[in-house]
Amino acid sequence: MMKILSWNSRGLGHPSKLVALKDLIHSENPEIMLIQETKQDQSEMNKVISQQKRFCGSISDARGASGGIVTLWDNNKWMCSSTNVQQN
Repeated sequence: MMKILSWNSRGLGHPSKLVALKDLIHSENPEIMLIQETKQDQSEMNKVISQQKRFCGSISDARGASGGIVTLWDNNKWMCSSTNVQQN
C-alpha cells in the first residue's frame, strides 16, 4: 500500500517545525509528501530536502510571507523524469 502524507505546515522557518517534519517522516514513513505553506524560498527548502537523503522533490517558492509548496517522493520507490513548477 502506498502512503501519501499532506501537511499544511504554516511555515517551516522555526527549528521546531523542522524537528516536527523529521519526526513525521520517521513515524509515518511516507512514499510521497505534499507540504503546503512552507513560507520558504527554494534555497531554504533545498537545505531541508537535502537532509532527507531518500527524498527528491519539486519546490514552488513562497511569495512574501505566504505560499510555498513542496512535493517530495521516495527516490528508492519512485522516479520522476520531469517537473513543471508554476507560480499559480
